[in-house]
Amino acid sequence: MFKGSKLEAEFVSNCCSDKFAAYLMVIVDSGTDQESRHKIKLEKQKSFYVLAENLPHGIHSLKVIKITECQYATAGITQINCDGELLELPPKKKKLMLEFIGDSITCGFGNISQNADEEFSTLFEDGSQSFAALTGDALDADYNLISLSGWAVYKSPYGRTLLDIYDKTDALNDPALAEWNFKENQADIVVLELGTNDRAWTGSYPVKLGEFENAYVNFLYEIRGRYPGAYIVCVLGSLVIPEHPIFERVQNAVQRFNDTKSEFLKISYVDKETEGLGCGHPTVIKHQKIAEILSKRLNAISI
Repeated sequence: MFKGSKLEAEFVSNCCSDKFAAYLMVIVDSGTDQESRHKIKLEKQKSFYVLAENLPHGIHSLKVIKITECQYATAGITQINCDGELLELPPKKKKLMLEFIGDSITCGFGNISQNADEEFSTLFEDGSQSFAALTGDALDADYNLISLSGWAVYKSPYGRTLLDIYDKTDALNDPALAEWNFKENQADIVVLELGTNDRAWTGSYPVKLGEFENAYVNFLYEIRGRYPGAYIVCVLGSLVIPEHPIFERVQNAVQRFNDTKSEFLKISYVDKETEGLGCGHPTVIKHQKIAEILSKRLNAISI
């Protein structure tokens, strides 16, 4: 919050290429129209950017969301200036806390591209329009996203394993940081959206699928150890053909976990004609549909 008509801030980023720059979404006065929301590209390692200007002089709210994933470029803020007065308000925790653990789909990889064959750049990624963010907004919940494109439960041709960094605050950029404080950030519901990249590694080979299933069970136990009271929803689909055996393996893992506060939710394969693909991934249209389905289910769980 601030009282004035203009606000700017100094941001830092480790971006080293135009293709993978960090992008921010700025939301003024909780607006939903184009005048109230705009994107900023962090083009320099350190620079000031105008977040809002020419506003009626008075009290305004301003929210800045990093909408691209951390493995491409970081973003940090060092200074905030306004032509009036910054107003400090105590943070308000919402009734529901969600955590999403996932891959490129959770990140929103390519979701604002309209071309299935387009080469990916962070220009086409908007995490604020991913199914995870849309679900959190629909439920008026606080939410954390731990997601990296190409990453997996066990093995992936495109990335590493989420469990390797799950307990870290920022393992990719500063491994020396303290471990994430799970006790002070307890989730009510955890959505685990992993397996798509594992599928590219396992194929239909029974031995590899068995290894994946075991790793999935271990991940569920890891989540339960961190969040004793959370409900866990295991999600898979949209980029995995319905008949692939990895679905059965996820279901097996949930059954072996044998926890009454867990379940599997299968998402339909993307309809390329009606929902489209961007950079080979679901567009916002598909994300909105997933969010609608997931919101209804999570709302029933949280009541």
